Amino acid sequence: AIRYESVPARFVVAQVEGLFHGRGARPAAVKTGMLGSGANAAALAKLVADGPLAGLPLVVDPVLVASSGLALLEDSRGRPPAQVLAPLLAAATVVTPNWPELAALSGSDLVSLESDDDAVEAARGLSCQAVLVKGGHRPGAPVDLLVRGREVRRFEGSRRPGTARGTGCRLASALAGLLAQGATLDQAVRGAKKVVERYLDAEAGR
Repeated sequence: AIRYESVPARFVVAQVEGLFHGRGARPAAVKTGMLGSGANAAALAKLVADGPLAGLPLVVDPVLVASSGLALLEDSRGRPPAQVLAPLLAAATVVTPNWPELAALSGSDLVSLESDDDAVEAARGLSCQAVLVKGGHRPGAPVDLLVRGREVRRFEGSRRPGTARGTGCRLASALAGLLAQGATLDQAVRGAKKVVERYLDAEAGR
């Protein structure tokens, strides 16, 4: 059976604090992916709110379910994902859900997220600074929607043949890297999409 084991929250804190010791380069941005547990999400939210990660650009990739269907965010108190991640979502520079993740966070049925308008409404309901709704799960040409308050920007792409794992993680990581270099959010989205496109082209050429 497929399963995973979350590390203790104290270990997550120790890892982050270790980045700020010594003379090495310190983080200039933060990207979260699979957190595994509500305790880890809470510990990281505290580090972002008033710890060593405060004030840094924050990209939250809400990894909630594996391709196999396995839930990847457990909470000992039984809270829904949106409640578990609420402090991180509120602090994030941008949150990067795909359509199933947006549905899980917003409590919407996927059927109601078939249109851009429904996705935009769901994204606004998360009360985030910005939400980049990734369009790879939809049929046809993938279109990512960047939602910031009343503003909506569309970033179109072209679908590549075949399948490749890890595209969402690559996108969020590239976003964080570009934000760390001083890019605006729009510039970071465009640049991150190019990173993913180059990866997909390379995979297709193998």
